[in-house]
Amino acid sequence: MNVLITGSGGFVGKRLVVALNKKGHKIKEFSRELEMDVRDAKQAREAVKGIDAVVHLAAELDENSPDLFSINVDGTKNFLEASTKAGVGKFIHLSSCGVMGKLKGRANEKTPVNPETKYEESKAKAEKAVLSYQEIMPVMVLRSALVYGNNKYWRKIVRFIQRGFPLVGGGKNSWQMIYVNDLVSAIAFAIDREESSGEIYIVAEDGGKKLRAVYEIIYQELGIKKTVGSIPYPVAKILSYFSLLKSKILGGKTILTPAHVKRVVRERNYSIEKIKKLGWKPKYSTEQGIKEMLKEMKEEKLIG
Repeated sequence: MNVLITGSGGFVGKRLVVALNKKGHKIKEFSRELEMDVRDAKQAREAVKGIDAVVHLAAELDENSPDLFSINVDGTKNFLEASTKAGVGKFIHLSSCGVMGKLKGRANEKTPVNPETKYEESKAKAEKAVLSYQEIMPVMVLRSALVYGNNKYWRKIVRFIQRGFPLVGGGKNSWQMIYVNDLVSAIAFAIDREESSGEIYIVAEDGGKKLRAVYEIIYQELGIKKTVGSIPYPVAKILSYFSLLKSKILGGKTILTPAHVKRVVRERNYSIEKIKKLGWKPKYSTEQGIKEMLKEMKEEKLIG
């Protein structure tokens, strides 16, 4: 098929381009790196010409960006409208499990949408827009768990751990993620499914671990011999405000923000039975994914 990937220059997008090329699809890229803007209606109309399927990955992740809603919501609506007019055969939207907000127990696709952060709210509104088109065009929403792999965000986390930054809270909360290669696999799988129009699917690793166990796996792979230390959530929250203030004074960004600390102690426990019944299942366990991630970082000399 002729497939358009928005956000093709991003962490997931780059890998998806390679994966779909290997499957024989013809890929058209749309990204900031190519000086393209999802909010530009003219660019959107040009991009979807002759396209069979759109995979909409483009998103603003920065909670403090003034463009958060215009990119994540208006940009999505822009491509939905352009895709409809161009007769696109399928629109796959990458969303986030974060739209369900704070969880109690195991979440599934019927769990109410209850976003807590601005980013989650923007993704929830984008989801709603996508599903509103299901009578006009085949659409699908993939709700991804927290994606991990060799990117800037996870390199910072690994360096924090190497420097001895402790675990926030007791680490007893479920911490179900998805390795980036598995997410790419799920998207590539979804492109070929005809019976899934108008559906939401949660994509995540199978089962997952507790947060403390994730830390321990990273410790083991990095050869850190000491036991995992911990810091109470209220103390971590105070430290995060100081870290945020420091970053604003000195410039740059920090991952130790109040919002980040709050997300660390969340429950991340998801059922993936729906997409497994469709025929997809993850390849990587937490241990395998972390091992691959750290191997890439070491090979590229991005961590010690």
